[in-house]
Order: sequence, then C-alpha cells, then structure tokens
Amino acid sequence: MSIQKFAFAAVLSGALIGPAQAALYTDAGGFGPVDEGFESFDGLVVPSPWPVRLAGGDVIATADIDMTIGAFAVDLNENGTWGAGNHFAGVGDLVNGSSSYDGSLHLTFDPAYGAGATFSIYQDLGGTAAITLQAYGADFVLLESYSFVINFGDPFLNNAGLFYGIGRDSADIVGLKISGDGLVLDDLRVATSAVPVPAALPLLLGGLGLLGITRRRAHSAVLSSSAMSQHST
Repeated sequence: MSIQKFAFAAVLSGALIGPAQAALYTDAGGFGPVDEGFESFDGLVVPSPWPVRLAGGDVIATADIDMTIGAFAVDLNENGTWGAGNHFAGVGDLVNGSSSYDGSLHLTFDPAYGAGATFSIYQDLGGTAAITLQAYGADFVLLESYSFVINFGDPFLNNAGLFYGIGRDSADIVGLKISGDGLVLDDLRVATSAVPVPAALPLLLGGLGLLGITRRRAHSAVLSSSAMSQHST
C-alpha cells in the first residue's frame, strides 16, 4: 500500500468512527433499566401536536403526525409482526388505520447522557426502510444524527426488534427525534449516568493510533531515502 493510500485509509476510518465523545450503541446494557414499556397504555391514538407523558412524567412524547402509544398489533411485513400482548409505540394511527405512517416522534426529557429504544419498521419485500435517530441538546441544537436499516426478511417473526441508542460523555441530551415510514419502538431507556464506551471503540481508536505511527515512520523513511539520494548526486 502506498503512503497516499495508507493516509486515505486512516482518514476514512476516522470519519466512520466520528468524535470519540459520542457513539451509536447497539447494546442496551449501559443505558440502565427500561423507563417506559408502554404497557400502561392501550392503543392511545394522539393527534399532532398533543403531548403524552411517559415514564411517570419524566419523558414527553409528541409527533408531527398521529402517534399511537400502547399499540398492541401491527403488521411490519418482512419484519414480522409486533403485538401478542406486547404494547409499544409508533408513528401514525396504528389502531384504526392511517393515511400516512411517515413521520417523526419527538421525546424530550431532563438532560441525560444518552437514550435509546428497541426499534423495528415496516419493510416491503426487496425494499429498504431506514430509521433516523437524532439527539438534541439545549435550544434544540442537533448533537448527533444516525440512520440505520432494519431488515429481518422474515414475515413470521413476532416482536423482533433491535436496540439503538445515542450515548455521550456528558449529560447534554434533552431530546430524541426518531423518523421513519412505519416505525415502531419499545422499551425506551434514558441514561442518567455515563454510558460505557462500546467495547469495539477503544480497539478501533488504538488501531488508528498504530496507523498514524506507521504512517509517520513510512514518511520518515521516505524523507531519509530522498536525502540519501540527493547526497549521492
């Protein structure tokens, strides 16, 4: 690998990781217990922009279209079904049917180190459905934004979802915006203490450090070779 290509690989890896202070998590372990499982709600359909208090009043939920809190059955096509006694939340009227399920759910809370939930989304056969998860700070300043695709490819699954959350090294997150077409979520968690750095992140950062050291050594070798060549002439 040439020095130029080596340097490009290091830059690309850094761009994929992003700032060390923030990360998109796929493990709920560091986010504490479930704050809201939606089991105390029973298919409450709320028009925009009316708020609903969750987690004993510690979380406020609103949406830019209808939202359903405590839904109990929905067909997500290639991502299976959600229901069978398990209540959850989603965008759109999931009880009576809705003209649109494409919108955003907004969750606000006291400053926290992170927040996340278990997600799924309606998935057509052969299609691609993405969820965008954004964290906001004071004065609605966007702190982090991530998009991810959930595609199980099995219409016979029941209550299959994946955890995604945003964690930071300071308690500066005051809200999440969750966007998608036919998204549902359950088991909301709000981290009131620092979320441990994902296990893979220090290894990646260490790898980048080694890349930097190797690049500097290679650069020094090139300079030495050039100097020797000029001296010999």
